[in-house]
Amino acid sequence: NFCFTVKNVPKNQFLATRQVSSKMGPNGDVVVVKGKYVWETYQQVYQEVSDFARGIAVMGFPKGCGVGIYAKNRKEYVVAELASYALGGYNTAIYDTFGPEAAGYVI
Repeated sequence: NFCFTVKNVPKNQFLATRQVSSKMGPNGDVVVVKGKYVWETYQQVYQEVSDFARGIAVMGFPKGCGVGIYAKNRKEYVVAELASYALGGYNTAIYDTFGPEAAGYVI
């Protein structure tokens, strides 16, 4: 599990992000520019998860509560998911591709 891995290999790479932007090409077309991946270790992500969990706990997140996470696939989704697990909760993915109408149905 996540905490076991943090304890045993805290400096190993865990999650990577990269900047993606677009610019106008020479022919007026849109060119996607993808930057290098920037990795975070298990320990760094663990700290983000702990901070997020403390924040939602202060807001009144009760043990066993469900969380609907509406997001694209990105690092922050994983942080929110792990924070809800850390507080004894569970989560449901509400992907942006579902559209806003589906959010009400899933929740």
